[in-house]
Amino acid sequence: MVRVQGQHRYSIYVDHKVENWLIISGVGEIKASTATEYLSEVSDVKSWTVWVNIGIAGSSVGNYGDLFLIDKIIQDSSKKCFYLGAVVKTKIQKSVLVTVDKPLLNYSKFALVDMEAAAFAMVALKKSCRELVLVMKVVSDGPNHPTNDITARSASELILLNLNDIFEYVEKLTILAQAEKDRFDVPSVYFDILKRWHFSVSQLHELKKLILRWEVATPSINVMHKIQNFSSSREVILYLKDTLTNYEIDWTQV
Repeated sequence: MVRVQGQHRYSIYVDHKVENWLIISGVGEIKASTATEYLSEVSDVKSWTVWVNIGIAGSSVGNYGDLFLIDKIIQDSSKKCFYLGAVVKTKIQKSVLVTVDKPLLNYSKFALVDMEAAAFAMVALKKSCRELVLVMKVVSDGPNHPTNDITARSASELILLNLNDIFEYVEKLTILAQAEKDRFDVPSVYFDILKRWHFSVSQLHELKKLILRWEVATPSINVMHKIQNFSSSREVILYLKDTLTNYEIDWTQV
């Protein structure tokens, strides 16, 4: 990755394909939420984008350096809960994570605790479905490793030790992202139709839904051949609705 040039409030990096982006938020919920929102503005974010929060966490039960996949986040200040998908089969241990406002000295109340994840999830879950929002934490402090011992170098080393497992899980999520992308993709015939007839805003929404249904129900039938002689957008809409309402699948052809 290379650093994105220009005046930015955060350090932002991107790969040579301009597909994978990284932003360094810093410590705390405010920084995490604003950084996540900021990254969505400067990057080409889609509704099928995978969002990943990687960081360190304190733990009363996990061993120093252990990697956890988070499936539930509790914001300590508000008691709000955020549920993440964590649907991909993995050997990585899962845990509930509590996000607090300030560093803890007593870890006995929580299995895993951090200061950013709830704020990240609050923003990211509005951008993508929860199955594509990922939080992974490495244990950096606890009863035998006080927070005063944490340095930028030690945190980086802990992440580095778990990088292979992190990448392996993220790669699996990209498969889900591609499936989500395919679900949202509009067939090219939709745009061909727009070139032939004028549609109102409400008709555009209806047309998109009808074309997506057509592609599922009648993939072998060329819709343009069926509607090419119509003179208005209204005729196109009515034909698609009527055909799809009365269409019966020939299961011998499936």
